[in-house]
Amino acid sequence: MHAAAFSADGEQLVSGGEDGTVRLWEAHSGRVLAVWENRLLDHHRAYPVYAVAFSPSGRAVISGGNDYAVKVRDTRTGEILKVLGKHYCVLTLGCSTDGTHLASGSRDCMNADASIKLWDVRSGAEIRTLEGYGGINAVALSPDGTLVAAGSNDAAARLWSAKRWSLRRGVLKVLHCAAAVQSVAFSPDGRLLATADNAWQVRIWDVKSGSERLMNGRHDDSISSVCFSRDGRWLASAGWDSTVRLWDVSSGSQSNLFRAQAPLLTAVFNPDSRQVWAADGASVPRTYRFSL
Repeated sequence: MHAAAFSADGEQLVSGGEDGTVRLWEAHSGRVLAVWENRLLDHHRAYPVYAVAFSPSGRAVISGGNDYAVKVRDTRTGEILKVLGKHYCVLTLGCSTDGTHLASGSRDCMNADASIKLWDVRSGAEIRTLEGYGGINAVALSPDGTLVAAGSNDAAARLWSAKRWSLRRGVLKVLHCAAAVQSVAFSPDGRLLATADNAWQVRIWDVKSGSERLMNGRHDDSISSVCFSRDGRWLASAGWDSTVRLWDVSSGSQSNLFRAQAPLLTAVFNPDSRQVWAADGASVPRTYRFSL
């Protein structure tokens, strides 16, 4: 399981995996509601899914993976409502709060352009392509829709202006990290950006000034995922050291550590911020629920 996301009401969870499926779950019971194969019309095989997101209304699921398309799917019928252009090896997705725009990021691999693409979800049109700086591992849109953040393989996170979806030339800020940045996340108020990198470090940045807040602690291996709780009080990070770590955003201190049985590929808060859900990369994957 490479990626997971909750619906806004917390009733459903969507996941994407190496088995080439997008799965819809009933959150409180763990019951599988639907399984959709990630296929292209002219291909017989299912392609791995690396990124998933719910539309704000919860009526659509968006997925990207190791194929040439970003797909928008109706959660009730499973029908593919829209196929967004061509973007190969999509590792990450970011959706605007109103659901009208989407950012996708791809890595540098065979046939991939290692870029960020911005999409108009309603029309399916590509708005703009941004340079990927060796490959994009993570992308996020600020809650107010004015900024695009991306983490790349050149040990940096970058911020672009996305106001009115007409991007200015160049990058607004470059946030230098010690290794490839694997995950980025905006705080709910949009004032902070969290990054996680292959130097085992979680970092929190002030979006306006670009200054870094000092964090008291780090992981024991590379970090795969970082996310804020909906109330903005906590930051969770999951990594290849088989742990989820909980951080107090105001102090930068580690407040808790949860251990899993295998390296963790993704972690998300449930909407009431009382639990962190995580999934590991074992041959028989496990999903964990940790209570704060």
